[in-house]
Parts: sequence; structure tokens; C-alpha cells
Amino acid sequence: MNEVTEYKVSRESQRAGGYATMARYGRDAVAGRARQGRWQKFLRDVDPEGVLPMAERIRRAEDLQRSTMILLWQKSAKARKQRKQAAENARIRAIAQPPTACGNHGPLARGVSHRTCDECSGK
Repeated sequence: MNEVTEYKVSRESQRAGGYATMARYGRDAVAGRARQGRWQKFLRDVDPEGVLPMAERIRRAEDLQRSTMILLWQKSAKARKQRKQAAENARIRAIAQPPTACGNHGPLARGVSHRTCDECSGK
């Protein structure tokens, strides 16, 4: 197995284990503290001194949370688009590079240059 395959198998095993844990104990038991901590951070960010009424703090924290999620969504979409474009560019480059030929022989296979060709390098 190569490194990429081993990495994918490892990641898939981790995901499967995570789902099994959530099925056994429930999502709230697994991630509840993290969710609660993030919510407390939003509440602190909108009212660091704690002077606003709780209803107003909650409303503002919800708005801040929505804003944060939208920004994360935009960053994720941009990263996906860049990965897709890079893969497409690599595919186009691979298609656009025709095999080359020289006077010693016919066309060379993809990835072989005249410097590495035994006939051209004099080996």
C-alpha cells in the first residue's frame, strides 16, 4: 500500500470509529462540551462586559454565529473550487504535452526526455 492509500484507510477508519462512538453515546455526549464552549465564546465576544440583557446577548450571539458560519462556508467553497481548478489544469497539461520525436528514433513515451533517452544521451 502506498502512502496515500494508507492515509485514506486511516482517515476512513477514524471516521467509522467516530460514527460508532456517536451512535453508542449520542452526539450531545460526544460534542456537547465543544458546542457549549463555542456558544459561550460567541456570548463573550458580543458582550465582553456582560452589561446587555440576556435576550439581546443571545440575539447578537446568534447573528455572530451565522456570520461566522457563512465566512467558513465561503472559505470552504473557495478551497474546493481551487482544488477542482488545479486538478483540471493538471489534466489539461497532461493531455496537451504530446510525445516528442528526434532524429535518432520515433516518438518518445510521455515522461521521457531526450536527456534521459539512451539513444540521445549516447549511452
